[in-house]
Amino acid sequence: QKVCIPLKKDEGLNSEISNHFGRAENFIFVEVDDGQIKNFYIKENPYQEKEIRAGLEVSLFVVREKIDSIITKEMGPISFHTLRDNVVDVYQGIDGNIREIIREFSEDKLKLLKKPTREKM
Repeated sequence: QKVCIPLKKDEGLNSEISNHFGRAENFIFVEVDDGQIKNFYIKENPYQEKEIRAGLEVSLFVVREKIDSIITKEMGPISFHTLRDNVVDVYQGIDGNIREIIREFSEDKLKLLKKPTREKM
């Protein structure tokens, strides 16, 4: 399973989850097998400064990485539906570093989102 998480800043597996999805500085892509982190890499968000529809562009950007799930704190409707349309499960993240979040994810303790966490502004 390949999981994507938006980051506040790049500190590898010690990184903290970003409060924002479309405006996150970086994304970590983590390969998880049997609850263990097998591999990971980080990519800079090329749409961080985009004025409109950053969430849509970022959603398509992470989908191209062939992810299965995304863990995020907040997500608007365009991003949410774009990911769901591409068969990506969206989970609500918790505070903590990437290792802690992946552990909670592997133990099925994160909430699977059925709708966006916020409405369009």
